Amino acid sequence: MRTENEPYISFVLVGRNDGYGDNFLERLNMFILNVDELSARYRLPCEIVLVEWNPPEDRPTFDSVVREPRHREFLRLTIHRVSGAIHEQIAGDYRFPLLEFYGKNAGAYRAAGEFVLITNPDIIISDRLFSLWAKRSLYPNCFYRAVRKDVVALAADAEPGVDELQTHCAANVIRIQSIYGAVDLGAATWGERLRRFGAVRLRRLFKAVLPNYRLFTNAAGDFLLTHRDNFRAMAGYPEQLRNAYLDGVACYLLNNHGLPERVFADGACVYHQDHARHPKSGLIEYRLKLLKLIRRKVRRVNDPATWGLQGEGLDCVQL
Repeated sequence: MRTENEPYISFVLVGRNDGYGDNFLERLNMFILNVDELSARYRLPCEIVLVEWNPPEDRPTFDSVVREPRHREFLRLTIHRVSGAIHEQIAGDYRFPLLEFYGKNAGAYRAAGEFVLITNPDIIISDRLFSLWAKRSLYPNCFYRAVRKDVVALAADAEPGVDELQTHCAANVIRIQSIYGAVDLGAATWGERLRRFGAVRLRRLFKAVLPNYRLFTNAAGDFLLTHRDNFRAMAGYPEQLRNAYLDGVACYLLNNHGLPERVFADGACVYHQDHARHPKSGLIEYRLKLLKLIRRKVRRVNDPATWGLQGEGLDCVQL
């Protein structure tokens, strides 16, 4: 039985200090600042589980460069370090230095919160979401999704307070990652507007024709919230080297456990600090995989006894 001071929500994220997407550390520290201040504002015990994957040998490790929580009575920050040796053992000749969903699994397996939120270092949780969580009324027998709103990132040297950060995000939305795909709010020609409208209508028709294909998987890697027991029953994300769209696969694995999807209202969103990113590929392969998962009612892909690097004694630092 959980006590009042145990974390209600564990925020699980993975990264490495390699400058990914420009100003990575600044975006990560903005994430920590936001959770730190909002957890104290709403007196909601939380933890951040930061998995440092395959840290570069020529750069400082996270424990020496990330922001330490100010409100330790409401937030603890734990860093689990996956060594280069473990990475090489899994990845072999695979060229990417970070295995995102292996890392998220390792963090989720070690999370202490009653609920686990899988997210990313460039996300800003809205004040509205925290105010809902403070009621401690999340249902264990479902999984939650939230709309992601892409915003213009603050300058690298900006040091805003949490209210200034929240105001900036709400006022500088450039794109909405909705259930029907990305909706760009920037200036566009009439031709571009018609194309976007047609794409949204096509996605709506696609979901209407295939009733079992209706889950909200867009940007699921930035927000997937469920009870920790559900994540363990699923045995985590599929652990494979090619990681495109695995966030959406996890939604269907949870759904195949009989867990319905709940989507927070639009105002209870998450903001994404926009940055350069790698292009994705493999969409057709992903769609085919989903159809197979739905048809066969697949509930897990990994071995429940080994997922999340259970057998590895990871270095751990608590800030």
